[in-house]
Amino acid sequence: MTLLVCHRDAGMVTLLADTRISGGLGALTDMGPKIMSVPVVTAHGSEMPEPTVRATFGFAYSGSTLAAMSTYALATTCLQTLVTPEAPRVPSVAAVVDLFARLGERYIREVHSLFDCFIVGPADDGGEPIAYSVTARILDGQLTITSLELDRTRRGLWALGSGASAYMTFAQSRRGRWRTIVESVESFIRSGMEPTVGGHLQSGRCDPEGFQPFMTLSVDPEDGAVSAALLGLSDEELGFVDGLDIGVQALGPRSAFRPGAFARRSIEGQDATYVGYWRSLEYEAEEEAG
Repeated sequence: MTLLVCHRDAGMVTLLADTRISGGLGALTDMGPKIMSVPVVTAHGSEMPEPTVRATFGFAYSGSTLAAMSTYALATTCLQTLVTPEAPRVPSVAAVVDLFARLGERYIREVHSLFDCFIVGPADDGGEPIAYSVTARILDGQLTITSLELDRTRRGLWALGSGASAYMTFAQSRRGRWRTIVESVESFIRSGMEPTVGGHLQSGRCDPEGFQPFMTLSVDPEDGAVSAALLGLSDEELGFVDGLDIGVQALGPRSAFRPGAFARRSIEGQDATYVGYWRSLEYEAEEEAG
């Protein structure tokens, strides 16, 4: 299980989660990806269709990893092969949610394990991003899948997963202690209050342009060293792809953005959590050596 948090504020939706995946005997890994991009490609139908419209949605899950990742794999395969004889267009967020819900129900019935998720994406009108929760429950012996659009008109906070109730109590009891939702969720993950929640923080954000996962930056309180991780795996372990860097944008405290990696935009406050361009420590070392 896990903790998933969906936070809406200032024209964007932020997804946050821990990286722990648990099984019957306890924690299986603290490097579990739970927040992922959903690429969407629509082409004009022809013998050799060329992609003409692209968008990126976001998916975050809690519960059965097998059912959730199977659903994600098939849904993203379908969404990257959309065709139409008419003018290509991006499907609505509601239509993407419906696809995930239908495929999710099929896999849940197959593996006999439940999962819940958040799905976020850009609005057709270019306004506030749209977010849905999709939950699976057994009611009176019957599987029920419920999709609910989260309120677009106000700042809000929603949570799913085994740690949801404990986190909401934790956050309410310490209201005012943290300046940002990121600090709040990260503190809960580190607290160890819920055994199925642990590892590290992972995050992503959807604005009117679409969704993107973020590399998460942390600062060691003792020596000030900055560490970076993407979905639970450090940037050093990720390495490079044919000389190309991974995780250009990162989420972290202001102190994490060293000279040469300046914060591009504040999403939580002037001196709190920043989104900015990030280059790995290895990459910067190579530049300095050159």
